[in-house]
Amino acid sequence: MTSPGETFTARSWLFAPADSDRKLARAAASPADIMIADLEDAVAPARKPLARQMARDFLAAQPPEARHRLWVRINPLDGPHALADLAAVMPSRPGGIMLPKARGRADAELLHHYLSALEASAGTEAGPTQVIVLVTETAAAMFSTGSYGGVPRVVALT
Repeated sequence: MTSPGETFTARSWLFAPADSDRKLARAAASPADIMIADLEDAVAPARKPLARQMARDFLAAQPPEARHRLWVRINPLDGPHALADLAAVMPSRPGGIMLPKARGRADAELLHHYLSALEASAGTEAGPTQVIVLVTETAAAMFSTGSYGGVPRVVALT
């Protein structure tokens, strides 16, 4: 986890669909700074429940010291899948969550609250899960890109 005042650096991110064991394993073995198990665009709606379980099992099988670079891109908070995504993967302690289609600061703050509750539920230390926010995927979001300063857990915007 990035400590206050510490700079988050991740030059390379490699996405893998979370419904493919082979692609998850290959991506995790890569030299990329961050490997992202994708539950959003790379997974068809009918396969999302399977992808959640596969992502959870994949993360749980990784050594704890490697999990800081193993992230999950969830589905958008305003859709029907985000909470199920988080509930499935958080017990396996991913290094971070990528939040797509964020509409503004309120989404990042809401995600922080969800993560805090899920960490407590899993008996995990509070606050280690970092967040990268995708801030340019909706037209309205472009007007709120300056609002994320100081949101807990947010280490990067893209």
